[in-house]
Amino acid sequence: MERLQANNVTLLGETPVKPGDGRNFVPIQDPDSIFIELIGND
Repeated sequence: MERLQANNVTLLGETPVKPGDGRNFVPIQDPDSIFIELIGND
């Protein structure tokens, strides 16, 4: 999250989403309007 914010990446919605299974879900959109889903563990 720190790197995304430091590089002015626009976060979509209220992120990170925590589905309750120890993962974090962060949706972003690149400059070409491609949606990217970042999923990682705590």
